[in-house]
Amino acid sequence: MSKTKITACIIGLLLISSPVAHAATFKIDPGRSTLIFKIKQLSIDTVGAFTRFRGTMELNSDNTQPTDLKATVDLKSVNTRQSQRDEDLLGQDIFNAAKFPAAKFVSKKIDGQKISGELTLRGVTKPVSFNYQLGKVENKNVSISARGTIRPKDFGITFNRALEKGKPLLGDSVEIVVEAVGILQ
Repeated sequence: MSKTKITACIIGLLLISSPVAHAATFKIDPGRSTLIFKIKQLSIDTVGAFTRFRGTMELNSDNTQPTDLKATVDLKSVNTRQSQRDEDLLGQDIFNAAKFPAAKFVSKKIDGQKISGELTLRGVTKPVSFNYQLGKVENKNVSISARGTIRPKDFGITFNRALEKGKPLLGDSVEIVVEAVGILQ
């Protein structure tokens, strides 16, 4: 065998046997995760949560940055600790959950500490972005914290009431806060 063939065989064997770093996929654990929202009502924040959601997060090969995120939220799981308000949120004027039972987020770009993607709510898809912090992978788990703001009007939600002197009951933006734990798949 010639030197060139031997060298090529050695290089080939090294490439085959060397460890290859792969991206890791994590499934969101709803039991250890929270998805809340805040909106101004009068002059205070009204807070609610969704109790049923699912999603996945893929990390780069060294587990330092997400490369892909997907999430689906069951809108009927809304909980503001006030049943009448929850019913109002599920109704036609706001979520219209009978027709659109889920909201979906799909990341499109993750750069630095910002996740940009598309949110679909009430059948309307709009770009949104979230600032995030990723925890370290420990015991096959990883945590992520994300915050962003959406405008309900962008999704066709125009429900609001005018108070005395014309001041609106609700603010025009909603803060979304996610504290999630993912389990390695």
